[in-house]
Amino acid sequence: MLPALYSIIYPPRIQDIDFLYNVQHDCPLAKCTASGKQPLMQERVESGLIKTYIEHQSLERFIINTHAFHNAHLLRATLPRSLVAPILLHQDHQAKHIKIAGSLQATQEAK
Repeated sequence: MLPALYSIIYPPRIQDIDFLYNVQHDCPLAKCTASGKQPLMQERVESGLIKTYIEHQSLERFIINTHAFHNAHLLRATLPRSLVAPILLHQDHQAKHIKIAGSLQATQEAK
């Protein structure tokens, strides 16, 4: 029997995997910072410079990359609609389009 300090993680069986997806660690929520420091190496010798790197905090929360176009349909089918619903950039799309088109036409006429 293993001590309580250890846990056994069993990898999933191939037949249990529906599809692959990409996730990113949620650094803003975990408050990860560029506080790590290590010497910068040049041709296997320390150069005297220090390089900083992100030290990730342990937080089991991840962001799903919903722009993974190779399996977007599978992500949408799996996740609740509230998580994948498009968010409007502008409430009145037509008015925004007319405004941008007008400024582009004015720029074109000025040339």
